[in-house]
Amino acid sequence: MITVAIIEDDAWTVNALRSIFDDFADKARIVDIRASVSELMEHNDGPPDVVLLDVMLPGASQQLAVNVRRLRTWGTCVLAVSSQPERSEVAKAVADLRVNFLPKSDLAPDALLTKLQATAAGELVVSPKIAESLIWENKKAPRLTNREIQVMKLLSSGMAPKAVARKLMISDDTVRKHIISIRAKYAEVGRDVGNPVLLHYAALQDEIIADPEEALQQVTGNNTVTSGEDDEA
Repeated sequence: MITVAIIEDDAWTVNALRSIFDDFADKARIVDIRASVSELMEHNDGPPDVVLLDVMLPGASQQLAVNVRRLRTWGTCVLAVSSQPERSEVAKAVADLRVNFLPKSDLAPDALLTKLQATAAGELVVSPKIAESLIWENKKAPRLTNREIQVMKLLSSGMAPKAVARKLMISDDTVRKHIISIRAKYAEVGRDVGNPVLLHYAALQDEIIADPEEALQQVTGNNTVTSGEDDEA
């Protein structure tokens, strides 16, 4: 049984969530509903398994990093929700903090339960809607070498660096050097690819890998993005 606390100030959304939770009452239950992180932590002795956090509460998007860190330090996992996933600041914050995300438009029983289960298990499932929102306007794609493109494609499609080295028949050190070079070249054009999630988004945006519905899957604890299909170099 997954215990869930909800941070939400919209009565309609709260009622909708209560109804949705009734559909899987044997798998997850709501233990508290509050309007802020501070209220939740003040009125509970221990953390729930998952906190459902509305990132569009007043001031919440600006305080998202602080709230997520507080909740993680408390010992809980965070599932962010928003009615405006297209807002670039929301998408960027969710990606940077590496939290699971579910648009309020997708708050159906199956989708919510899947995200709750993944969040409680510590799995990071990247949202295609977040990927679509992370379109940097007026940003140039860096000029990568053919080998850097191969490395980026494989990393973004699910391979760990050591697996990339084996597939391309190069050394682990050479792969590390390519990763450093890729990050530096993206930084030169004002784009951050410093973690696997952002690297994956950049690969999607620059059409180095397939479209989000096929390629965008899951970031696991070993910092790799898993894909259902192997990508050819």
